Amino acid sequence: MNKKYFLVLYCIFFYCYSSHTFLYAQNNSIKDSLILWSNKPLSPLDFNIIPDTSNTGFLVAYTFSNLNYMYRTGRKGSQEIIEIKIVNSFLKNKSWIKKSYIQDSFLLAHEQGHFDIGEIFARNFFKKMDSINLTSEYISKLNKLSKEIGRGLDAEQIKYDIQTNHGRNIEMQEKWSRNIKSSLDTLKKYYQKSNIYKISKSL
Repeated sequence: MNKKYFLVLYCIFFYCYSSHTFLYAQNNSIKDSLILWSNKPLSPLDFNIIPDTSNTGFLVAYTFSNLNYMYRTGRKGSQEIIEIKIVNSFLKNKSWIKKSYIQDSFLLAHEQGHFDIGEIFARNFFKKMDSINLTSEYISKLNKLSKEIGRGLDAEQIKYDIQTNHGRNIEMQEKWSRNIKSSLDTLKKYYQKSNIYKISKSL
């Protein structure tokens, strides 16, 4: 990318889903608490440890994860381009687990699953971008895709919790964990933080 590449527009997509809230971190205290998705699994130390007596209803753990996309446009020579960045992250200071469950491998696998599902949808975003022809109306196309991804992610997270009974159904949890791993492997080539696309001239 040459020196003619310049920042024109910076957009942040906000999406919320119960205990899995998607946002963009604006201050250093939150940024310091972020764990970006990687092949390294979450550990109990990534969660705040809270007393078993804490009033949390039926929940024994809480994952606060983030999925956001940003874009900026510019030029490379005479070609108008757009760079899209997607960040899937976990917020340590917003996530917790009850003390007596910190060694519960099935519970931790369930919470990891929520994080991994976010990564699947991040990769699906890039996959779907391959079939989109971006023109001067790229903003509406990106907004449409982001809403589609957000709705799909919301539905999948809910389905995951219901079918595994929040990780309590060991058989279903193991099935979901296998399927999640398979999906991540299938979408491996879309594991990227950002990508650059050409913007075509409108006819």
